[in-house]
Amino acid sequence: MMNVSPALRLAITLHLMPMQSRIIKKAPLPEGIVDLLNIASGDDQVIAKMAIATDRSEKFIKQAAIFFIENILLAQGTSSYRVLGTNSKASSRELRRNMALITRFLHPDLDENGDRAIFMTRLTAAWNDLKTPAKREAYDRQHRKAKPVRKSKRSAPPKKTKKSPPNSHKQNSLIPAQPLSPARRGRGAVMRHLTLILMKITGR
Repeated sequence: MMNVSPALRLAITLHLMPMQSRIIKKAPLPEGIVDLLNIASGDDQVIAKMAIATDRSEKFIKQAAIFFIENILLAQGTSSYRVLGTNSKASSRELRRNMALITRFLHPDLDENGDRAIFMTRLTAAWNDLKTPAKREAYDRQHRKAKPVRKSKRSAPPKKTKKSPPNSHKQNSLIPAQPLSPARRGRGAVMRHLTLILMKITGR
């Protein structure tokens, strides 16, 4: 697809695979959003040109552009810049141009079923946030403050283990699990065994 903007390529992909919308919503907007706005607002020359460039029907191209605008730009919770198809680096001229194109797209004459009224509310709110330098500065400042600060992950402190009393392990290892039975080994064997334990404990 030569001479096709990244935005239109992505719109076609999204139209063919709608499940990708969650990923696309989190990604920065691609270049060439204005192509989608021109297509959705009914620019016949752009529609015909892009249909030839993509080897798709004009109807498909228009559906793809509209689907992208409604589900990515005008989605609920989208930033005011994104609603207008731009980012914080956009010029005032770009904002005005995109506002005019989206308004034309949402006009009742192009909205046969009347389903786009809710988008007009979002567009108006976004334009009110950015239509003057003062409002835009206030929006940017508020948006910067609203960004959550990522806390660095700290490793959990090591668990404290109970220390055994000195020589307790050594002493326990010297004491047999089963005491010798005087009946079986005799008194002399028991005494020798106890003497051996005492010598090991005292270091003799």
